[in-house]
Amino acid sequence: VCIVLRLQFCQKVVEVLDHVEHGNDSALGEFSQKLIAGLDTMAGIAATDLEKGDRIKVTTIITLEIQQRDLIEKFIVDRVESPDAFAWTSQLRHSLNDEVGKVHVSICDYERHYGNEYNGNCGGLVSTTLTERANITLTQAIRLYLGGALLGPAGTGKTETTKDFARNFGLVYYIFNCSDQITSSNIRHIFLGLAQLGAWACLDEFNKIE
Repeated sequence: VCIVLRLQFCQKVVEVLDHVEHGNDSALGEFSQKLIAGLDTMAGIAATDLEKGDRIKVTTIITLEIQQRDLIEKFIVDRVESPDAFAWTSQLRHSLNDEVGKVHVSICDYERHYGNEYNGNCGGLVSTTLTERANITLTQAIRLYLGGALLGPAGTGKTETTKDFARNFGLVYYIFNCSDQITSSNIRHIFLGLAQLGAWACLDEFNKIE
Protein backbone atom coordinates (compact mmCIF):
# COMPACT_ATOMS: atom_id res chain seq x y z
CA VAL A 1 0.00 0.00 0.00
CA CYS A 2 2.78 2.42 0.96
CA ILE A 3 4.74 1.76 -2.23
CA VAL A 4 1.65 2.32 -4.41
CA LEU A 5 0.98 5.61 -2.56
CA ARG A 6 4.59 6.69 -3.08
CA LEU A 7 4.48 5.73 -6.77
CA GLN A 8 1.27 7.72 -7.34
CA PHE A 9 2.56 10.72 -5.39
CA CYS A 10 5.93 10.85 -7.18
CA GLN A 11 4.28 10.52 -10.60
CA LYS A 12 1.84 13.31 -9.78
CA VAL A 13 4.54 15.64 -8.37
CA VAL A 14 6.58 15.34 -11.59
CA GLU A 15 3.45 16.13 -13.65
CA VAL A 16 2.50 19.11 -11.43
CA LEU A 17 6.03 20.58 -11.40
CA ASP A 18 6.10 20.17 -15.19
CA HIS A 19 2.88 22.23 -15.38
CA VAL A 20 4.41 24.86 -13.08
CA GLU A 21 7.52 25.02 -15.27
CA HIS A 22 5.27 25.69 -18.27
CA GLY A 23 3.51 28.60 -16.58
CA ASN A 24 0.63 27.09 -14.55
CA ASP A 25 1.35 28.78 -11.21
CA SER A 26 -1.74 27.36 -9.47
CA ALA A 27 -0.89 23.68 -10.14
CA LEU A 28 0.89 23.12 -6.81
CA GLY A 29 -1.90 24.82 -4.85
CA GLU A 30 -4.56 22.65 -6.52
CA PHE A 31 -2.53 19.50 -5.83
CA SER A 32 -2.16 20.55 -2.18
CA GLN A 33 -5.95 20.85 -1.87
CA LYS A 34 -6.40 17.33 -3.29
CA LEU A 35 -3.92 15.95 -0.74
CA ILE A 36 -5.78 17.69 2.11
CA ALA A 37 -9.09 16.24 0.86
CA GLY A 38 -7.53 12.78 0.80
CA LEU A 39 -6.27 13.27 4.35
CA ASP A 40 -9.77 14.26 5.50
CA THR A 41 -11.11 11.03 4.01
CA MET A 42 -8.46 8.95 5.82
CA ALA A 43 -9.16 10.80 9.09
CA GLY A 44 -12.84 9.86 8.70
CA ILE A 45 -11.88 6.19 8.25
CA ALA A 46 -9.57 6.37 11.31
CA ALA A 47 -12.50 7.64 13.40
CA THR A 48 -14.47 4.43 12.75
CA ASP A 49 -14.19 1.14 14.66
CA LEU A 50 -11.25 -0.64 13.00
CA GLU A 51 -9.45 -3.92 13.61
CA LYS A 52 -5.96 -3.55 15.15
CA GLY A 53 -4.14 -4.38 11.89
CA ASP A 54 -6.32 -2.03 9.85
CA ARG A 55 -5.75 0.79 12.37
CA ILE A 56 -1.97 0.41 12.06
CA LYS A 57 -2.31 0.48 8.27
CA VAL A 58 -4.54 3.59 8.27
CA THR A 59 -2.21 5.36 10.74
CA THR A 60 0.79 4.58 8.50
CA ILE A 61 -1.05 5.94 5.44
CA ILE A 62 -2.03 9.12 7.31
CA THR A 63 1.59 9.62 8.46
CA LEU A 64 2.82 9.22 4.88
CA GLU A 65 0.16 11.53 3.42
CA ILE A 66 0.87 14.25 6.03
CA GLN A 67 4.52 14.17 5.00
CA GLN A 68 3.51 14.46 1.34
CA ARG A 69 1.18 17.38 2.11
CA ASP A 70 3.91 19.18 4.10
CA LEU A 71 6.40 18.67 1.26
CA ILE A 72 4.06 20.24 -1.30
CA GLU A 73 3.33 23.18 1.03
CA LYS A 74 7.10 23.67 1.40
CA PHE A 75 7.41 23.65 -2.40
CA ILE A 76 4.76 26.40 -2.61
CA VAL A 77 6.55 28.56 -0.01
CA ASP A 78 10.01 28.00 -1.59
CA ARG A 79 8.58 28.51 -5.11
CA VAL A 80 9.90 25.21 -6.52
CA GLU A 81 9.22 25.38 -10.25
CA SER A 82 10.88 22.38 -11.90
CA PRO A 83 10.98 18.57 -11.52
CA ASP A 84 14.78 18.92 -11.69
CA ALA A 85 14.93 21.20 -8.62
CA PHE A 86 17.13 19.90 -5.79
CA ALA A 87 14.22 20.28 -3.34
CA TRP A 88 12.51 17.45 -5.25
CA THR A 89 15.47 15.32 -6.43
CA SER A 90 16.77 15.17 -2.83
CA GLN A 91 13.57 13.36 -1.78
CA LEU A 92 13.16 9.57 -1.78
CA ARG A 93 11.39 8.98 -5.11
CA HIS A 94 9.69 5.81 -6.38
CA SER A 95 8.93 5.26 -10.06
CA LEU A 96 7.82 2.33 -12.20
CA ASN A 97 10.21 1.18 -14.90
CA ASP A 98 7.81 -0.19 -17.53
CA GLU A 99 10.60 -1.76 -19.60
CA VAL A 100 11.66 -4.21 -16.87
CA GLY A 101 8.47 -4.07 -14.79
CA LYS A 102 10.30 -3.05 -11.62
CA VAL A 103 9.92 -0.26 -9.10
CA HIS A 104 12.87 2.12 -9.23
CA VAL A 105 13.98 4.02 -6.10
CA SER A 106 16.19 7.10 -6.27
CA ILE A 107 17.45 9.91 -4.07
CA CYS A 108 19.79 12.59 -5.48
CA ASP A 109 22.01 10.64 -7.92
CA TYR A 110 21.73 7.31 -6.08
CA GLU A 111 19.48 4.76 -7.82
CA ARG A 112 18.52 1.12 -7.36
CA HIS A 113 15.64 -1.28 -7.97
CA TYR A 114 13.17 -1.85 -5.16
CA GLY A 115 14.14 -5.04 -3.30
CA ASN A 116 10.61 -6.45 -2.82
CA GLU A 117 11.37 -7.66 0.70
CA TYR A 118 8.15 -8.14 2.71
CA ASN A 119 8.03 -5.53 5.48
CA GLY A 120 4.79 -6.46 7.21
CA ASN A 121 2.27 -4.11 8.78
CA CYS A 122 4.88 -2.39 10.94
CA GLY A 123 3.98 1.30 10.74
CA GLY A 124 6.32 4.04 9.57
CA LEU A 125 8.46 6.83 10.99
CA VAL A 126 7.78 10.54 10.63
CA SER A 127 10.28 12.05 8.20
CA THR A 128 12.03 15.23 9.38
CA THR A 129 14.65 17.52 7.84
CA LEU A 130 17.31 15.66 9.85
CA THR A 131 16.00 12.32 8.54
CA GLU A 132 16.29 13.59 4.96
CA ARG A 133 19.89 14.71 5.55
CA ALA A 134 20.72 11.30 7.04
CA ASN A 135 19.12 9.54 4.05
CA ILE A 136 21.09 11.58 1.54
CA THR A 137 24.36 11.04 3.46
CA LEU A 138 23.88 7.26 3.72
CA THR A 139 22.92 6.76 0.05
CA GLN A 140 25.81 8.92 -1.18
CA ALA A 141 28.15 6.85 1.00
CA ILE A 142 26.78 3.61 -0.52
CA ARG A 143 27.15 5.05 -4.03
CA LEU A 144 30.86 5.56 -3.25
CA TYR A 145 31.13 1.99 -1.83
CA LEU A 146 31.50 3.31 1.72
CA GLY A 147 29.60 2.87 4.96
CA GLY A 148 27.83 5.55 6.98
CA ALA A 149 27.63 6.28 10.69
CA LEU A 150 24.85 8.41 12.15
CA LEU A 151 26.07 10.38 15.15
CA GLY A 152 23.95 11.41 18.12
CA PRO A 153 22.93 10.67 21.73
CA ALA A 154 21.45 7.30 22.71
CA GLY A 155 17.73 6.82 22.12
CA THR A 156 17.33 9.50 19.44
CA GLY A 157 16.32 7.03 16.69
CA LYS A 158 19.53 6.50 14.67
CA THR A 159 18.94 2.76 14.30
CA GLU A 160 15.19 3.12 13.67
CA THR A 161 15.82 5.81 11.05
CA THR A 162 18.18 3.53 9.13
CA LYS A 163 15.79 0.59 9.55
CA ASP A 164 12.86 2.58 8.16
CA PHE A 165 15.04 3.79 5.30
CA ALA A 166 15.93 0.20 4.33
CA ARG A 167 12.21 -0.66 4.35
CA ASN A 168 11.59 2.09 1.78
CA PHE A 169 14.06 0.31 -0.52
CA GLY A 170 12.45 -3.09 0.14
CA LEU A 171 15.74 -4.45 1.48
CA VAL A 172 16.62 -7.14 4.03
CA TYR A 173 18.00 -5.38 7.09
CA TYR A 174 19.94 -6.73 10.07
CA ILE A 175 20.90 -5.10 13.35
CA PHE A 176 23.98 -6.42 15.17
CA ASN A 177 24.63 -5.32 18.74
CA CYS A 178 28.41 -5.12 18.92
CA SER A 179 30.58 -5.62 22.01
CA ASP A 180 34.26 -5.96 22.90
CA GLN A 181 33.82 -9.75 22.48
CA ILE A 182 33.49 -9.43 18.68
CA THR A 183 36.53 -10.67 16.77
CA SER A 184 37.75 -10.04 13.23
CA SER A 185 36.46 -13.53 12.36
CA ASN A 186 32.93 -12.55 13.52
CA ILE A 187 33.04 -9.40 11.40
CA ARG A 188 34.27 -11.44 8.41
CA HIS A 189 31.33 -13.84 8.67
CA ILE A 190 28.86 -10.95 9.01
CA PHE A 191 30.22 -9.21 5.91
CA LEU A 192 30.31 -12.49 3.93
CA GLY A 193 26.61 -13.05 4.63
CA LEU A 194 25.63 -9.46 3.88
CA ALA A 195 27.53 -9.42 0.59
CA GLN A 196 25.95 -12.68 -0.60
CA LEU A 197 22.45 -11.55 0.40
CA GLY A 198 22.75 -7.93 -0.74
CA ALA A 199 21.39 -6.83 2.63
CA TRP A 200 21.94 -3.70 4.69
CA ALA A 201 23.19 -3.92 8.27
CA CYS A 202 23.44 -1.64 11.26
CA LEU A 203 26.37 -2.35 13.57
CA ASP A 204 24.98 -0.91 16.81
CA GLU A 205 27.51 0.23 19.46
CA PHE A 206 30.23 -0.08 16.80
CA ASN A 207 32.65 1.89 18.97
CA LYS A 208 32.77 -1.01 21.48
CA ILE A 209 34.67 -3.20 18.99
CA GLU A 210 38.36 -3.28 19.93
